[in-house]
Amino acid sequence: MNITIKDTHKYGNGVFATKDIRKGSLILRFTGLVVNITEAAFLINNALWIEDSFLQVGHNQWFVLNRLANTFNHSCSPNAGMKNRADLFALRNIKKGEEIVYDYSMVTPPTEWEMVCKCGSENCRQIASDIRSIPKDVLKEYIKMGNINKITKTVIKDVMNGKAKIPKYLQEGLKLFKEKK
Repeated sequence: MNITIKDTHKYGNGVFATKDIRKGSLILRFTGLVVNITEAAFLINNALWIEDSFLQVGHNQWFVLNRLANTFNHSCSPNAGMKNRADLFALRNIKKGEEIVYDYSMVTPPTEWEMVCKCGSENCRQIASDIRSIPKDVLKEYIKMGNINKITKTVIKDVMNGKAKIPKYLQEGLKLFKEKK
């Protein structure tokens, strides 16, 4: 493996390249236990897992991310992207020692999730949210680069037309989560 976890000296741990990584190369295939919204709610509501440790990979399917997969940070100017079900790949050449970051919004179909972005890039959107929050010109560029995974591919047409909505199964599922205090 050409990656390691270490301190970013800005916002906790991150994943860094231990060798140069060529554009287009597979960095990591995310895998893990697959849960549905009911199971994810149970894990979160009972403090068995944290909310930001899931990656949607299908209709009502999420991976429970392991420590490595969960340590990749978000950036509004990513050097990595996701394709297929959950294959993280290099969007450009990545130098040894460089932090590997991807745009969380690009792997998040319409939902209620959002976080304050601290990436500090020139293109920072200040808030990372679902795929609908990505400017259309950036979204088109991502698609050209192949930065679109299986689940977001299913909603891309509606996103581009401004008609993407939170799916019914997710609207119902979100009601299972306890109110945040």
